[in-house]
Amino acid sequence: MLLKVKNGTIRIFDDDRLLVSYAQAEGKHQLVANPLFYEAPKADQDLQRRKYGRVKGKATRGLAIGSLFPQVMYRPLAEYESAVDAAQGGGPWNS
Repeated sequence: MLLKVKNGTIRIFDDDRLLVSYAQAEGKHQLVANPLFYEAPKADQDLQRRKYGRVKGKATRGLAIGSLFPQVMYRPLAEYESAVDAAQGGGPWNS
């Protein structure tokens, strides 16, 4: 990143590509930015508040799938041991 200030203009570059330019502030303690940069995150915060607000609750995963704990498939250990035996040429895995 490269910042250039010249002739009352602030320019920010990524290598040789101009990313953004602003007019330099008239005085001290002034914000120099595009208002759209603040509107998008604010809209996103409003969306998140509506989506995960108090009405719906914060832990909604369990409501969607019926349980807060995912279901896993159970297999006997013998199935894994037979797979290891086949991979090692038929001998027990701990010999």
